[in-house]
Amino acid sequence: MTPIGVALLGLAEGASFHWDTRDDQRRTLTVIRVEQRRSRGRMIACRPCANGAIR
Repeated sequence: MTPIGVALLGLAEGASFHWDTRDDQRRTLTVIRVEQRRSRGRMIACRPCANGAIR
């Protein structure tokens, strides 16, 4: 799992965090929605939306 993926674990809707990229750019991620889905007993991975949100 990536460091960003680990940072997302346990966050609630509306929670935000920021990080600095290797190019010294500040990035911010805000959790828009939290869902729990199961497929054959496994969790389905989050994927980025076209607008940069994670779903």
